[in-house]
Amino acid sequence: MTFEERKIPLLPTMGSEEERESARKALYAKMRDRLYGEMPPAPDKVEGKLLSLNEDGFAGKATVAEYELSFDAPLGRASFPMTYIAPKDGKKHPFFVNICFEKAVPNRYLPAEEIIDRGYGLATFFYQAVSEDGPEFDGIAPLFGTDRSRPLAWGKIGIWAYAASRVLDFILTLPEVDPDRVGVIGHSRLGKTALWAGANDPRFILAVSNESGCGGAAINRGKVGETLSGMTDVFPYWFSPAMQALRGVDPAELDFDAHELLALMAPRYLLVGSAEKDQWADPASELSACRAASPAWDAYGVAGFLSDDESPRVGVKRHEGRVGYHERAGAHFMSRTDWNVYMDFRDLHKI
Repeated sequence: MTFEERKIPLLPTMGSEEERESARKALYAKMRDRLYGEMPPAPDKVEGKLLSLNEDGFAGKATVAEYELSFDAPLGRASFPMTYIAPKDGKKHPFFVNICFEKAVPNRYLPAEEIIDRGYGLATFFYQAVSEDGPEFDGIAPLFGTDRSRPLAWGKIGIWAYAASRVLDFILTLPEVDPDRVGVIGHSRLGKTALWAGANDPRFILAVSNESGCGGAAINRGKVGETLSGMTDVFPYWFSPAMQALRGVDPAELDFDAHELLALMAPRYLLVGSAEKDQWADPASELSACRAASPAWDAYGVAGFLSDDESPRVGVKRHEGRVGYHERAGAHFMSRTDWNVYMDFRDLHKI
């Protein structure tokens, strides 16, 4: 299906500063009310208890620390662990807040030494240490009085995104972190999470969605593979209860689509990565979302997505504007290739 055949709704008018702010509030409200639910306010302070420290990590090139982060929630003290890795050269560095599928660092999704070697720092946390990936709202969720009978109660994506911002709260107090150059990154369902974290927290200069697909970076109109309607049955706990209203709905009848989520990053930076064989996420639909979101950047007078290509092409990086896209060979995964492409983008834009 071509870009025009998808009949993607245009973004609202965003000519003046007042129109941009009004449009952003309206787009945010759509994504909150249709999919993700409400986010609680940030705590006054996040504290980090040092659990372990290795000042000669990765052949002496990095400081590696394990922290337990804690903060006040409405019904008690919330906490979860985080691993912090900083190049050991006495300078401030751009960082990735990485929402990760595995506890160990490095792991198959996280080539930590390569990231350090390229001058980037990492603050990474295991998502299920915040709340399990299932229907039980455990971990930090009960401390917020999570009530799934409320249509706008947050789902797991909201909970994990909230945790990413608490990691940011803490690392901004550390000397190795350049406060203007912190991005948030995730893969698959955690790529959806990274997008929602970026939409909620303007301190993230960059959001990176690796193969997030439906409910993330993929346009729903004309999409193949996973659908929002299907996720109402399989993964309802990722989203708010209000998402159940999408059961059986034709994507063409939706009053929102993924480009509106992506547009919430404007005028900051956005990166979307796809894999050639990952038709469940659907690379063509992720590419279409980048194109459809681009006018939001134009409204700020900066370049968004600078490509009119209809189809993803393996190995082609579309990085010239503030909205970047690439497709790599292979299947659904977050690989070293992806990480290096994302760092190429950051190097290019000096973010």
